[in-house]
Amino acid sequence: MSPTKNQKKHTARRVMTSHSSDDNESIPESNVINLREVVLQKEVEKLRSELNKRKGSSGFGRLKNSITDVFSRPDKPAKKVSVSLKTKEQPKAVEKKVEKIEPVEKKRSTIKIKTPRPRLHFERAQLKPITGFVAICLVLVMMIFGFWGYQYLLEMRSRIVDISVKAFDQLVVAGEAATEKEYDTAEEKFSEASDTFLLAQSELDRIGHTVFTFLKYIPIKGQVLASGEHLLQSGQAIASAGQDITRLIELYNPEVSADKEFLAENNLTDLLKSSSELIEPVRDKISSAVDHLSQVKVDALPVEYRSDIERIQEELPILTKNFNQFAEFSDLFYQLLGGDVQKRYLMIFQNNREMRATGGFIGSIAMVDIKDGAITKLEVPGGGPYDLSGQLKEKVIAPAPMHLVNPHWYLQDANWFPDFPTSARKIMWFYEKSGGPTVDGIISLTPDVVIELLKIIGSIDMQEEYGVTVTSENFVEETLNQVEIEYDRDENKPKQFIADLLPTVLQKVFSAEENEFLTIVNTLSGLLADRHLMFYLSEKEMQDKVIGFDWGGDIKQSSGDYLMVVNTNISGGKTDEVIDQTINHSVEISPSGEAIATVEVTRLHNGQVGDTWTGTKNIDFMRLYVPRGSQLIDASGFDQPDPKLFSWPEPEYKVDDDLNDIEGRAIVDELTGTRVNDEFGKTVFGNWIQVMPGESVTVSLTYRLPFTVKPQGYIDASTPYSLFVQKQAGSFDSVFHSNILFPEDYTVLWQWPPTAEDSDLIQADSSFNYEVILKNDLYYGVVFGQ
Repeated sequence: MSPTKNQKKHTARRVMTSHSSDDNESIPESNVINLREVVLQKEVEKLRSELNKRKGSSGFGRLKNSITDVFSRPDKPAKKVSVSLKTKEQPKAVEKKVEKIEPVEKKRSTIKIKTPRPRLHFERAQLKPITGFVAICLVLVMMIFGFWGYQYLLEMRSRIVDISVKAFDQLVVAGEAATEKEYDTAEEKFSEASDTFLLAQSELDRIGHTVFTFLKYIPIKGQVLASGEHLLQSGQAIASAGQDITRLIELYNPEVSADKEFLAENNLTDLLKSSSELIEPVRDKISSAVDHLSQVKVDALPVEYRSDIERIQEELPILTKNFNQFAEFSDLFYQLLGGDVQKRYLMIFQNNREMRATGGFIGSIAMVDIKDGAITKLEVPGGGPYDLSGQLKEKVIAPAPMHLVNPHWYLQDANWFPDFPTSARKIMWFYEKSGGPTVDGIISLTPDVVIELLKIIGSIDMQEEYGVTVTSENFVEETLNQVEIEYDRDENKPKQFIADLLPTVLQKVFSAEENEFLTIVNTLSGLLADRHLMFYLSEKEMQDKVIGFDWGGDIKQSSGDYLMVVNTNISGGKTDEVIDQTINHSVEISPSGEAIATVEVTRLHNGQVGDTWTGTKNIDFMRLYVPRGSQLIDASGFDQPDPKLFSWPEPEYKVDDDLNDIEGRAIVDELTGTRVNDEFGKTVFGNWIQVMPGESVTVSLTYRLPFTVKPQGYIDASTPYSLFVQKQAGSFDSVFHSNILFPEDYTVLWQWPPTAEDSDLIQADSSFNYEVILKNDLYYGVVFGQ
């Protein structure tokens, strides 16, 4: 068991007291001082030589590179870097009585630390700052170690060098143990390093407060001395935080946890609560380290260490931010899983094989109650949302394009708005108006969520009821067969298959093996990023956190150019899975700064004629969301369905207030049939695309942007060009091309992403070209000069 904080403090005091006593009982003081000076001079020269070696192409240089990789490229995965540090052999552990600290032998050992990809947003289990933290620990202690080798006060320098060597070796061993998942050893060595830093601080205090206060204000020497104190205090805070971090790692790595009994007897909310209790002191200690490092005078340090300290001063606050996000993440999920009070959610299953604005047609729903991380109630209507249609008390008219299938608006078509919070509120409205209870929020998922979870939890045996075993490979096909074809017509519950499958899937997820926990969290994190999984919560504070983590599917606001292509399959079968979509976007900037944009969308239908699910015509009402105030110039290639196929509502049906308030007054362009309106801070162009199996259709829209793009001048400020492209929730990946054409006398002052061999943004003469697979949202920008 690790010592408590009070035990550590008492131990540190006993070590200091015993040391002083033993020194007094040893050989005459004059002989000791002479011997120390001789040994010290030789040892310091060896240390300087060793540090110089580390600084270059050996471990020190590679360590610096690893830290650079960890923090300097947040938008790209960091390369895995193997870092080797040549260190002195670890001195013997601090005992109650220490006669003296002998100079350490120069034995070489090697540790390897693989730095993970950092993220500004918490993701994939949110443990990725840990390895970067260990790297900072090692560099910081090396700074302290080398720093004190240059001090002018021989007695102080001797003691601090010896103690810093000990702390360095302890952190090296702790880092190595953490890398090898030996968390008991790591925690012990972090604890020893913390005590050693406290001992070093005690050595400073032993010199005398009055002398130290005087010396630290002496130019150069005083700055060095004061900076040394802050470095030591920062190192102690980091080493102490390391102890808590190893316990945190154990919680999220049950395979190596020392407390198996805790994991066996407690649920997921207990785990989240325990992690939150550990995160708080980590945040405080790292914050203390940041504060002390900010007071280090870099100019007072040896030249060879300045850049490393500056790097840590800049990047350690990022670690603080990551732990703050981790704390928010833990708190949010604790609340989501009913940690304090029971939560009730409406789960909606959006089939992205039949695309709708927020991810797909709502084919099934479920009401689920969760308390303390466990499902206490689960109801899945056998007829899906259609079971509620006959109970709807309100008679409202559906959005105009939906009249192709039904002029009356029901829950299954309520996800009309691409802004998921807006659609979620409308779904909740329909649910309650159809006799459903009030819920705390909406959880939306596409079939991709179930597919990815089945890859982890394994197949589901449904042989007895349905004669099938559901796997990640056949889930979609078997589900379609059961709910569309093979269900009992007399019982008329086509969604009963989902009702029977879902509880088993959720039960296996919530009771997953310990070594599957992190895999599930990482998988869900990726599905959230791709918007196959989304949340809407009624409680504002929790919903703000959902939006902050980008889990809410809201339409983003942008000060520059913006584009979102939204496909809505209306009576087009389950065909969107076999549609390949390419988006070609171009902007031409005139010498006056006027910007004209053109968007071409090509949809290739790879379905086979006669196939039950993909052999029909894909009918898509496409909406392009662009900057508000954009003016339509031309549209071509669109194909509207026969007006005779549309139905009209009965007189008793009324216009929906929410739909009317959001869409406002829509105008239909007479020449092209394009529907134009403003919503969610954007201008929207809407029209129809129809494509048969084996065919391809291209449509085009040209519009004038509501701003000009001007170069940087001597008097006038520039107006840069930037584009934010938002991916439709739940959509399959599209190929995206963008091209900016600008006047020949424009020069490029700045661009994002930066020019690089692997950059997707390429400059050629008077143009920029960008090509990427649209897996997530993307952004790029250019500032011009003249």
